[in-house]
Amino acid sequence: MTDEWYEFNESPRGRVHVLATADESTYKQNKPMGDHPLIWVNERYHRAIYIAVGHDSTALANPAYAVLLRDSIVWAAEK
Repeated sequence: MTDEWYEFNESPRGRVHVLATADESTYKQNKPMGDHPLIWVNERYHRAIYIAVGHDSTALANPAYAVLLRDSIVWAAEK
């Protein structure tokens, strides 16, 4: 999936539950972290999920991304 990548000053790992990461060997980083989480939940906030990819509408053409969005919405809507 092609997308713009946010680069963080540090990995959020340790404060969040990481669900997916980018393989840093597949692109050129400006600030290599060695660990690049892309999707995570923060246990302190009920049913909140962060998804760092999908800025372009063409992402919806990717069936796996559409499933990710659908399942995230369903999960967030659960009681």
